[in-house]
Amino acid sequence: MKTVKNLNVDQVTAAIEADAGQALPGLREALTEAKSGQFAQTHSSAQISKRRSRSVACTQAVRKVL
Repeated sequence: MKTVKNLNVDQVTAAIEADAGQALPGLREALTEAKSGQFAQTHSSAQISKRRSRSVACTQAVRKVL
């Protein structure tokens, strides 16, 4: 976590884009968000309970019958 706080966004962006050989849209913004601490996805209690209440049939993989 401390490493991300001390991140030089411009240098890291330049190094990644040089390695990739092309400009990567959104990279600078993503690194800036990570540096400011906005890197985790949050879930509300309603979302968690909804996900838990799904039946197995809803999430079960569809199988082909030959």
